[in-house]
Amino acid sequence: MSFMVNQLIGFAAADQYFANAVLFDGTNDYLTRGAELTGNADGKSGIVSVWIDPTGGDGVTQYYFFNSGGHFALQKLAANTINISGYTSAASLILNLTTTTTKVAADGWFHLLASWDLAAGFNKMYWNDTDVTAGTTTTDNTIDYTRGDIAIAADISGGSKNTGNIADFYLNVATSLDITQTDIRRRFRTAAGKPADLGPTGAIPTGTAPIIFLSGPTSAWHTNKGTGGGLTLTGTLTDAATSPSA
Repeated sequence: MSFMVNQLIGFAAADQYFANAVLFDGTNDYLTRGAELTGNADGKSGIVSVWIDPTGGDGVTQYYFFNSGGHFALQKLAANTINISGYTSAASLILNLTTTTTKVAADGWFHLLASWDLAAGFNKMYWNDTDVTAGTTTTDNTIDYTRGDIAIAADISGGSKNTGNIADFYLNVATSLDITQTDIRRRFRTAAGKPADLGPTGAIPTGTAPIIFLSGPTSAWHTNKGTGGGLTLTGTLTDAATSPSA
């Protein structure tokens, strides 16, 4: 009996999801598309989920996501808060989310989850399971998602590079979710505070793959498993020293 129980425990451990994390060195490493994301469209909704472990760059602006002209961006501000901003094609700010508290390199891993629906006047941002939404702007208009190029871990020109470890980068610009609901947050972060398995294409949370999903082994982490097409890696990603699953 004890042997069978041990075997079952072993199988459960083997099946537990493990999120591989990669290091962006802040000097060379970032991703670009070089063209419009496949199937991309301007819209009013979105979801971001990403595990972040900053290892440097306190007090300076660093980008996690940036489209050409900065009409949609996810960034760490010089104040060490996290900000999501969205603009119309006429450069009017219609989405602005800034966290109430800060994160610095000494803080280690955290999960960032945000969602917005401008038509419904909804926007929320969570660190782990804590609502950190502040400094908000939500205007019922259309975000200019389609800018012809995007960058991850820097701006389009390679400036303001990110320094730190990242795991399971998920961006969906086609829908939103009510992340004030605990069961919705559990689709991205388990009750134990670990990364949830989003599936090989990131489709589990909504039933449809997002436009960008970066995950898996380091050698192929930058290969987009979402629907938006391939990305070009500048520099070399290496294994992070730790994982949010550990």
